[in-house]
Amino acid sequence: MTFDTATTVNPNTDPASSGSVVHDNSVEVAYAWRDNVTFTGTASVSNEAFQGTGENDNTYDAGLAATWKINRALQLTAGYTHEWYVSSDPSTNYESDAVRVELRAQR
Repeated sequence: MTFDTATTVNPNTDPASSGSVVHDNSVEVAYAWRDNVTFTGTASVSNEAFQGTGENDNTYDAGLAATWKINRALQLTAGYTHEWYVSSDPSTNYESDAVRVELRAQR
């Protein structure tokens, strides 16, 4: 289980705002089902607060993945992520889904 948190400051070109402060928080839980198969679940929350305007954007995501280590040099990962974006401006809100398949070869 891994927890991660970060805070960053972003400059802005909007004259009404001096910039934004971004708070990112995430958690990842990995379960080794077998020596060569791992299941992973992830979740994260990101909040961006724009200074001087009162605007606030939030991003949430959750995902699942599975990794199969075929042998020492080859592994296959497949995963799914769902993301929600919620803004102070409701016209920019969205949800998205992503599916990925990755084949990694290494020496």
